[in-house]
Amino acid sequence: MFTIQVDLGVAAAVIQNDAILLVKEAIGSYAGLWGLPKGHVEQNEVPTHAVIRELYEECGLNGRVIGIIGIRERIQSETCGLFICYHVDVDNYELIIDSNEILEAAFFPSDQFSEINWVSTAMRTMALTSLASNPPLYINDLTTDLNTPYIIHLNTSIDCFQEDNI
Repeated sequence: MFTIQVDLGVAAAVIQNDAILLVKEAIGSYAGLWGLPKGHVEQNEVPTHAVIRELYEECGLNGRVIGIIGIRERIQSETCGLFICYHVDVDNYELIIDSNEILEAAFFPSDQFSEINWVSTAMRTMALTSLASNPPLYINDLTTDLNTPYIIHLNTSIDCFQEDNI
């Protein structure tokens, strides 16, 4: 195995009544633009935990990762950039936004997407994909069984693994 520097980001796709949660950025290069709740993965944090943390920090929502909607990869400034969009189910839909990071948050149906000033085309595509289909990859979290962060994403949901098959 070979280690490289990676800019790793995550986004949460939260669906309610055929509409997706979008946030309007308050700061940074995306200020005033709309996208999914998102952020960076911190040191010693797995991406599935980071997306739940970011969703809570930005919107006050608690939830669970159901699967992966899509992955964006790119090279920018000679660094690999990897961005994972997760389908997240939430416990409730009562938004409490962090006004230091987010100006607004609301649920939008896809027929309003053309009116939105998006962070990026990739973000819009991830949002459209989230509304169009079930997650193509399901999460299989073996962290408890293996006593270490260990998550597998597969195109089917499997309840258990034999440890010798991992």
